[in-house]
Amino acid sequence: MNTLPRKVEFTLCLASAPPSIADRCEKVCIVSATAFADSHEEATEALSALATCPLDDCVMRDLHASTPFEALFDKADRFWPEGKRYAVDTIWYSAPPAEVLALIQERFATSPSAHSMVLCPILPSPTDEAPLPEAAFSMIAPGYVGCYSIWEQSGQDEANIG
Repeated sequence: MNTLPRKVEFTLCLASAPPSIADRCEKVCIVSATAFADSHEEATEALSALATCPLDDCVMRDLHASTPFEALFDKADRFWPEGKRYAVDTIWYSAPPAEVLALIQERFATSPSAHSMVLCPILPSPTDEAPLPEAAFSMIAPGYVGCYSIWEQSGQDEANIG
């Protein structure tokens, strides 16, 4: 991911399949790369390193879709619904993302709630030309993972927190 410009946000998300493909699969790995750019051409250039990404076996694929900033917030509502119960655990890691997700995938596949999800943004490494500022996230690793157990009833607490 170090070949992507800093203006690209690359994220993996393990979640229940959206309704549009739920008849074909129960759980999915959503791969998302969002370029924050002023034009379609600038975004296409920023995402060009992903043109050879070997994701041929996709259930659904949407390349170079223009996404207004407001739509990014609308999509987030699907993953963090209001009125639910939450338990969250997060870590920073430096292992390859595939290794980290392999450790998580079995537990996620058997999570009792369809609302639960795993969010794994893959961040560009700081460089001498683009060091991190002195701030809350000044000391980070290349990867971050957040495991979100999300459910509805208090009687389901033990199973979902486990």
